[in-house]
Amino acid sequence: MTAIQMKCRHRSRQLAGQFKQMAAIISRCVHWNTLLLSRSTSFIHSRKHLSGSPTRRNVMADAASKITKVVVNKPAEFDETIKELSGDVFVLMYGERKENGDSWCPDCTAALPVIVSALEARAGPSTLVECTVAREEYKGKPEYAYRTHERVALKAIPQLIKWSAEGSAPPSLVEEDAGNAEKVAQLVQ
Repeated sequence: MTAIQMKCRHRSRQLAGQFKQMAAIISRCVHWNTLLLSRSTSFIHSRKHLSGSPTRRNVMADAASKITKVVVNKPAEFDETIKELSGDVFVLMYGERKENGDSWCPDCTAALPVIVSALEARAGPSTLVECTVAREEYKGKPEYAYRTHERVALKAIPQLIKWSAEGSAPPSLVEEDAGNAEKVAQLVQ
């Protein structure tokens, strides 16, 4: 076998390994997109403890899931929405979604399946409040409402907060930590 043939064989093995890795990643992405899309079909626009305009807040509950998801689209609606919730509440500061459903923030897109998985693994039901963070309002603006909110004190996104009804700033995970399965599991328990 010539040196050129050996190099070609070696390179083809490298490419085959890379292809397998990419196929595994795509498979996981398809799984999570399917999971999220199947849940998005069960939107509930009005609940007894959450009344309001469906354009302002969307509530999603899935009978198979232990998670109730509330979406807050504007920072001005956050305090009112959070006051209406009880039980185990987790707040996720999440980059606004593009038309394809992904966030403009790649860390947010990567962290969401980790967070959902950890919440589903909890012993009891929980509420995930997803607060939309618009890029043009957030980037480079220290006066942004979530940054100046005394209990949220947004540093970066994604930011997962274990909310409590009262007290000082609640515990949270920011950026890569919000996508770390072990750290998220510790926070949500």
